[in-house]
Amino acid sequence: VLHVTVAGAVGAWYFQGESAPVDTVKRSFHRAATYSLGSICLGSLLVAIVKTVRALVSQARSQAEGGFAQCMLCCVDCLLGCLDRAMQYFNHYAYTRVALYGVGFVQAASEVWQMIRSKGMEAVVRDDLIGNVLFFGCLIGGAISAFLGCIIAFASGGTAAMVILAVILGFIVGFQVMQATTELVQSATATIFVSYCDDPDTLARTHPAEFKRITDAYTRFYPEAMGEQQRANAPSQMRRV
Repeated sequence: VLHVTVAGAVGAWYFQGESAPVDTVKRSFHRAATYSLGSICLGSLLVAIVKTVRALVSQARSQAEGGFAQCMLCCVDCLLGCLDRAMQYFNHYAYTRVALYGVGFVQAASEVWQMIRSKGMEAVVRDDLIGNVLFFGCLIGGAISAFLGCIIAFASGGTAAMVILAVILGFIVGFQVMQATTELVQSATATIFVSYCDDPDTLARTHPAEFKRITDAYTRFYPEAMGEQQRANAPSQMRRV
C-alpha cells in the first residue's frame, strides 16, 4: 500500500507537473486502499504461495534421507528462492503501473514486461544500483543508532550486558527506520522508470530540466537502448501528431 501510494503521488508530479492537486498524497492513498487493494493482494498472494511452497520444500529437505533426495530438494529450493526474489523485484514495477493507470495486477505485469523489453530498458533495470546504495544507507543509520545507544548506556552507568543490549536494539531500530524511509526513494525511482519508459515526452513538457538530466545520462550510458526507445515511441508520437 505504501509503494502504490508513493507511486501515485510521484505519477501525479510526473504527468501533471505544477497543476497536480494539493491533496495528491491523500488521493493516492485512497486509491491504494480501495480500488487498487485487490491488485496489491493478488501480487502479495503469488509471492506468499511461492514462499509457502519453498518452506515445505525446506522442511522436506531437512527430513529427507539419502543424498540424491536431498540434492534434488536442494535444487528445487534454490529455484524457488530465485523465483521468489524475481517476483518480488518484478512486482515492484507492476505495482507502479497499477498506481499510475489503475489497471489490474495481471495486466500491469504484462504491460510492464512488454514495455521494458520493447523500449530498451532492460539494461537500466538490470544495472539499477539504488537498492544497494539505500541498503548501505540503512546500515549506516543502524550503526549511528547503535553508537548513540552505546553512549546512552555508558552515560547511565549500565553494565556490559546493558550496553550490548542497547547497541543491538539501537541498530535494529535505526535500520528499520531508515528502511522505511528509503522505501519512499525506491518507490519514486520505480515510478520515474516506468513513466519515462512509457511517455518521456510528458516529462519534457512538465519538468524540462529533469527531462534533460535523465535523457543526457540515459544517452551517455545506454545509447543503444535510447535508440530502441525512440523507435518504439515513434508510432505513439505520430498518433499524437
